[in-house]
Amino acid sequence: MGEYQKTIYPGIFKYLGKNGTVYGIDYYAGGKKHREIVGLLLGKAKEKLEDRRKQAKKGIVVQKRITFRNLAQECAKFRIGKQSYAGSEKYYIGYWEESNEWKDESLTNYFGDWKIFQIGTHAIEEYKKEREDTPVKKDGVEQKRAGATVNSELGVLRNMLNKAIEWGWLDQNPFDRFNETPFLGRNVRTRYLTKEEIIRLLDVSPVYLRNVIKAAILTGLRKGDILKMKWSGVNLETGLLCY
Repeated sequence: MGEYQKTIYPGIFKYLGKNGTVYGIDYYAGGKKHREIVGLLLGKAKEKLEDRRKQAKKGIVVQKRITFRNLAQECAKFRIGKQSYAGSEKYYIGYWEESNEWKDESLTNYFGDWKIFQIGTHAIEEYKKEREDTPVKKDGVEQKRAGATVNSELGVLRNMLNKAIEWGWLDQNPFDRFNETPFLGRNVRTRYLTKEEIIRLLDVSPVYLRNVIKAAILTGLRKGDILKMKWSGVNLETGLLCY
């Protein structure tokens, strides 16, 4: 059993558990007091508390009783018959056996009794590490679990939490706080266009897009940054962009 400690910040507490110290928040919504664990960073707890208070003023109350297993069973109901579910997803989400009893699998084994609103970035990081550190048996020999397999599980988890948002069970997806590429794929290889590929791309692109494409290739800026660019942020003398 962990220990709760007050902080000097109203509405924010520390929770000392077996996995270390994390921050949590207390707030009122719908006439009731609510408590949530946020994660390792005090700043994130402050942001979450501000978000929850704004939602409370709008009358938004996060569904607190929905467990991850509830979500898994509901997702499975809509995935039955899909090839991806029969192939691998069922072994992450869980499934009903012929006896009509539910069987937990990797995600539900870990998060099953968690309330879905409690699943934050720290919990996802912990799950990722545990799966990476848990070997698999192949032909009776233990081997390191493939990074691609762990990434597939995380992808399923992210999609499940998005479904929870669609169904009004969750207000935001904790995956949105991650820098997606390095978090979901240590094995992801960064590939750059060759000179010949750039030429072919520009040849088949509409004239009005060519300068945008050139700017993206030469600067590495994202589309949104390029489209928001103003001449006041361009220094033609030094060849620098200023933001």
